[in-house]
Amino acid sequence: MKTWLENSSSVKVKKTRPNYFLSVRLNSKGIQEKFNEFFNYVSKKFPEYNKMLINPQQIHITLFVLHLGNEDSIGNAKNCLLTSKDIMKDSCPNYKPSLHFQGIDVFNGGRVVYTTPKNNDDLVAFTKLTYALHEKFQREGFVNNDIKKEFKPHVTLMKLRRKTIIKHNDGKKKEVIKRILPEVYEHFKGFDFGTHYLDSVELSSMLLPKGDDGYYARLGNIEF
Repeated sequence: MKTWLENSSSVKVKKTRPNYFLSVRLNSKGIQEKFNEFFNYVSKKFPEYNKMLINPQQIHITLFVLHLGNEDSIGNAKNCLLTSKDIMKDSCPNYKPSLHFQGIDVFNGGRVVYTTPKNNDDLVAFTKLTYALHEKFQREGFVNNDIKKEFKPHVTLMKLRRKTIIKHNDGKKKEVIKRILPEVYEHFKGFDFGTHYLDSVELSSMLLPKGDDGYYARLGNIEF
């Protein structure tokens, strides 16, 4: 099986696909109600787009992703997070930061619909925390990317992962779509999704079976 060599004279490094991530889950009652409002609106009015909706139970902000290839690296990454309480205290001393989400936008050519937190002191503190955690994980050899260029805090609401064929309401007409049409989400352009007080940063798996609550399998967390 080819891994490092292809049928050419050049040598290419096989890229590892991320399978774990650090995130903050947005599961407070008020903000979940708002995400459900968006979810229910789209699923009822545009049912052909259902497969692109993110289940509100899975809503989160990703700090950064990583690849963990074996049980030792998983255990070491978990320990790296669990021993980061001092970073948490330094970035957010004596309080839980809150993030307020409002409006909707798209990126990747309209393939991703998302909302972002408002720019305020708490977002600055959260960003500082993300940078500090990433620096520690980088020292331990888990990541090797430029977090200051790549970290764009957002919450994904819809995602078109590949070219998709959808059926319209009549069940007969099919259409290949390459982006999510604006009419699907424009009703929520200025929508106030509310405020969430951050509880913890979690290390979760992209591949393991989800928990009974519908969220990603969590390996460990540190609380604010």
